[in-house]
Amino acid sequence: NNTTNVKNSETKINNSLNSPSYLSIINAAKEEASQKNKKDIVNNVGTGAVGCLFGVVGVPLASLYTLLDISGEPKSDYYNELSSQNKNIYKPAYKAEVNKLKKTTVFGTMGACLVTFFILIVLQ
Repeated sequence: NNTTNVKNSETKINNSLNSPSYLSIINAAKEEASQKNKKDIVNNVGTGAVGCLFGVVGVPLASLYTLLDISGEPKSDYYNELSSQNKNIYKPAYKAEVNKLKKTTVFGTMGACLVTFFILIVLQ
């Protein structure tokens, strides 16, 4: 009975030593989100530009798109190999980063379009 307790304790210690740190999980989630943003960059920039182009109607529609959570599920091998507990750390960090990058891209594009528009008006 005592040897069973020792083996269980050794297993728990080994599992905790092999488990990735909180920071490494967060960093991996942010990296996967960054890769997803690179794939979605055309859609996000296009949404910002179209939103700016159609003004009163486009800006609210682009903003709605931006505020929707369409991040999906993480798909990396790293995520798939995590324990359930670590997946509960990874997934919200991934979703938050995807949404943050999407907002930055869409609103940044709309801002750049507006600045360009005002500069063109001032120069004429």
